[in-house]
Formats: sequence, structure tokens, C-alpha cells
Amino acid sequence: MVTSDAFIALSGATAGGPGLVAIAGTGSIAFGRNAAGRTARAGGWGYLFGDEGGAFSIVRQALRAALRHEEGWGAPTELRPALLEATGAASANDLLHRLYTAEFTRQRIAPTPSWWMKWRAKAIARHWRFSRRPHTNW
Repeated sequence: MVTSDAFIALSGATAGGPGLVAIAGTGSIAFGRNAAGRTARAGGWGYLFGDEGGAFSIVRQALRAALRHEEGWGAPTELRPALLEATGAASANDLLHRLYTAEFTRQRIAPTPSWWMKWRAKAIARHWRFSRRPHTNW
């Protein structure tokens, strides 16, 4: 039988019973099975058609935001310097052109979100400090 990694992961995690798995690596998928054995999925269609939440998609969205800013029609983003530092690119436009070369394959770009996780942790910490301030108008 030919099947997906999501089906295998769900079967292994639930011993064939009902449940749900979410996989986020280079791509992403959520896959579940109910008590009647009916299955459903979200995502897992590959980088062209929908791996939202997967590593390559995160990098693509960050690059799009950085490009919009460089072209003058997007808001500044803290993601831009983090992305450029992680890839060694001089600008978002430079990185865009590198992504069309054999040097920067999807498999090479996919691990890049480690920078995103570090950036996100800092952003959450900033938000937490702000949100933990005493509120006076409740």
C-alpha cells in the first residue's frame, strides 16, 4: 500500500484508533480519523499549493514582507534583518534572486526558520512584558 507520512504517523500514534496529527517540517499537514474511521486532512499539498505553517512557507512569507518594504509599499518588518542574517544575503532582492539558483534549494531554505523561532521568542517576550503591566481601565 502506498500512503502518506501523515497516515503512518496517525496510525502509529493511535494504534489505528481515532485521533489527529499535525506535522510541520519542510511542509505541513494535519490529518485525522474519527471513531467511524472517516479521515480528513488539511494541507500537505506541497510548497506550490499549500504547506502553510511549514518551514519553506514561513521563509517565503518573510521574504515577501521584506520585499514589499524594500519596494516601498510595505511596512518595515523585524523579520527582514533576521532573514538576511540567517541567509547571508545583502538584501531581500538579493535573496529572492538566490532562491532561483541551484545553490538555494527548498531543502536548504527549509531549515532557515530557526531564525524565525528565535525572533518569535523575542517578540513573545516583548508582548508578555507589555501584557503583564497592570491594567487600570477594566
